[in-house]
Amino acid sequence: MIKKIYIFWFLFLLQLFFHPIDNLFANETVNTKDKNSTQKIEFNIRWFAYDFAIHNPIETGQLFPPNMRLRPVKSEQTSSLNYHWKQGLKTEDAVYKQFVTVAEAVQNFTKGNYEFSITWNAAVRIYVDGKLVFDEWNSSIQKSEKPLNRKIKLELKEVQHLLIEHVATNEIASLCVSIKKID
Repeated sequence: MIKKIYIFWFLFLLQLFFHPIDNLFANETVNTKDKNSTQKIEFNIRWFAYDFAIHNPIETGQLFPPNMRLRPVKSEQTSSLNYHWKQGLKTEDAVYKQFVTVAEAVQNFTKGNYEFSITWNAAVRIYVDGKLVFDEWNSSIQKSEKPLNRKIKLELKEVQHLLIEHVATNEIASLCVSIKKID
């Protein structure tokens, strides 16, 4: 219990550090009049690129190579996780055919049930408050370029930390996540 409290405050203070207090919960509300409204969440997204021949995150289960510090090759803030790459991740400096996506948000949810719709290839994991709630890390075994889609239902309450990890193993990749309140 104490560990959860420390994690909550750490995440809260981290959010304060990156966002001014007056914008902490801006654009993060649910229209409770419409039960099926899509949840607007402000995600901080970072992309990392490295050679998967040296360290394959899908085979090892580890997102990054051990004993290596990586800097993001690209980052942005968005309220829409809706990405489709047809020629790899394009940055100002290069195009990366293999990359890792990390999307994080601290969200003030209205207590209730939510549906997560996830579309991806090659691999994706979703954590809520550090708990793994969606694990399609080995879906790349299918060797299909066609994105997969799954829906899950979760009960969410109050402030939650969301973490989405995604791996693209070639230039054709997708990551789309939408969250809507269902009751």
